[in-house]
Amino acid sequence: MKKLNKNNGSETGFTLIELLIVIVIIGILAGVLIAVVNPYRQQNRARNATIKASLTKVAFGINTARASLGRLPSSSELAVELDNVTPNADCTGADELDCRFTLSGTSLPSTCDAGLIAGDTETGSKCSMAISTTNAGSLVNGAFRITAKQFKINPADVGAVFVFDSTRGLWSCPSDVNYSTVDLASSCTEVTE
Repeated sequence: MKKLNKNNGSETGFTLIELLIVIVIIGILAGVLIAVVNPYRQQNRARNATIKASLTKVAFGINTARASLGRLPSSSELAVELDNVTPNADCTGADELDCRFTLSGTSLPSTCDAGLIAGDTETGSKCSMAISTTNAGSLVNGAFRITAKQFKINPADVGAVFVFDSTRGLWSCPSDVNYSTVDLASSCTEVTE
C-alpha cells in the first residue's frame, strides 16, 4: 500500500495494481467454484444413480419372480410379478421377456435411440427401460439384460446406456451397440460405484 501525503497527514489506499490482483483472484475462485458446483452435472449424476438403483431393483424382482415361478416371467406377466412396473404396448409376449417398460419414480432422458432391445426401431421415442432375453450368443438360457439410457454428465457427451446383465452385473455402454448381443467386456465399461 502506498501512503498518500495530504497536509502532512497520512492516508492509506490501494493502488490500481493491488485492486487488479484482487479482482483476478476473485475471478479465478469464481471459475473454480462454478466448475466444481455445476448444477447440470450434479443433477444428472443423481438421476443416473437413481437409474442404476432402479435397474438393480428390477433385476432382483425378476430373479425373485423366477424363484417363485420356476422360470423367468413372460412379458405379459411383468406387471403382475413386479410392483411399480408399467409395461409398454410391446409387452404382450406370453413366452418371452423382451419388451420396454417404465418404473414409477425413475425419470429417464426425454428421448432415446433405437436398439435398446432386439428389433427395436423407434428412434426418437420416449425413453423406457428395456428387458431382453434374446439368445444371440452372449446371453445363455435364463439370462436377461435390462437397459436404460443414461443422462449426459456434460452437455457435449455422447449418449450412453446402462446395461444390467443378470450374469455379469452393471455396465455402461455406448449408445450405438446392440445391447442384446454385444460382448460387454469388449465394448462397455463395468460400473463399480
